[in-house]
Amino acid sequence: LSEQLLNVAAIQRENPRIVRAPKNQIKHLMFLPLYHIFGLEAVFLWFSFVGASFVFLPDLTPESILRTVRNHKVTHVFAVPLLWHAVEKNLLHTLSTRDEKTQKKFWKGVSLSLKLQKCSPRLGRFVARRLFGDVRHKLFGDSLHFAISGGSYIKGSALELLNALGYHVCNGYGMSEVGITSVDLSKKLQVRTRASIGRPFGSVEYRLDENGQLLIRGGSIARTILVDGVAAPCEEWFATGDVMHVSEDGRYSIDGRISDIVFGDDGENLNPDLAEREFTLPYALGLSVQGNEDGTRLILIVRIPRDLLIEQKQQLAEAIEACNAKLPASYKIREVRYTYDPLLSENAIKVSRSWLSRAIAEGKVGFVDLYESKKTAEAGEDSEIRAILREMFADILHLDPLTIDDNAHFMNELGGTSLDYFTLVSELNERFDIRLSFESDDLHYTLADLERTVKELID
Repeated sequence: LSEQLLNVAAIQRENPRIVRAPKNQIKHLMFLPLYHIFGLEAVFLWFSFVGASFVFLPDLTPESILRTVRNHKVTHVFAVPLLWHAVEKNLLHTLSTRDEKTQKKFWKGVSLSLKLQKCSPRLGRFVARRLFGDVRHKLFGDSLHFAISGGSYIKGSALELLNALGYHVCNGYGMSEVGITSVDLSKKLQVRTRASIGRPFGSVEYRLDENGQLLIRGGSIARTILVDGVAAPCEEWFATGDVMHVSEDGRYSIDGRISDIVFGDDGENLNPDLAEREFTLPYALGLSVQGNEDGTRLILIVRIPRDLLIEQKQQLAEAIEACNAKLPASYKIREVRYTYDPLLSENAIKVSRSWLSRAIAEGKVGFVDLYESKKTAEAGEDSEIRAILREMFADILHLDPLTIDDNAHFMNELGGTSLDYFTLVSELNERFDIRLSFESDDLHYTLADLERTVKELID
């Protein structure tokens, strides 16, 4: 911890903006838990030394987060990509409901903002605040001065959009075993939006092994780790498991996990993440690009609702074909498999390819024909409560109500996040005047279960 704290001086020299704020009043949002290395070190320890105030959240619904930042003039937000992706998703959904003229005007503004910020950062941010005043007012407001994403991969589109709106958002890297070891502190927009994790801090060294895996050594590395419950000393160079590449200016960028690499039949090493990022699919409840059983080619696994209409299935198939056409020849998907089953374990927040492969091998994930006819029981019309719940699910998750099965899990099957679920529970409490607690052992995640819970609380 001491080694990591001593990095602060060099960090401030490289980009003083990180410890600046209007009237020198830094207000840091406590989004991250203090048992998380990112929250403990990058938020609490680093900023305690510069006299920051810490602003705590009433709950973790996206609207509460944004409202807290606006109302309390929060200047710094360090968060995992889950937050930034949720902001991007909701903003794009809202934009999609506007007329074509408004959408064109918005994207023209994004393009202008990015160009100006590349030429003159200060002028560009000033213009961004003017161009997107209404949008910023509904997001973080004008107080947000510096933001960092870390903990997992952030989409380049989210990073570019947030910076285009005039918010200084950059990408960082760290692990429990090594601490926070780098942040891209570049003042140049064109560098910051590359989604690199920056250069290593003074307390550590980076190098890549023959497979492109990042190795780290230095004073902040853990001395001992537990392997299958047994204490073992760390090697001099800690193997992170992350595959990266390094640019000419010494900045590192994450390409994927070494365990996910596929060795193509032509001998080329294929990184599924590079293909997966190209797929944005309508009606899909989740997707994963990974190797087939013998690891020689890439396949696409798509989770679909049980009751997709034939027109929706055709739109999904066409979208897959269009996305696949953008990929280089060696990365093109050779096979698409569809399933009704969850692609991630019950408590996970993102797809693990190793877990999914095991689930397929064990028969926990089965595949179906996209156009197969599925008989469903006649459920009759929704009750009043279930109809309201179905509309809530659809509104929060941006889904067609007709595709939401009564027994579909809000997160595992319908693609909701923990932030989405916080929003759902908050709206339930307000709509039905009940007190469903986030810490309750009786939380439910399907329409059918929630209907029973709401009825019990009302009665």
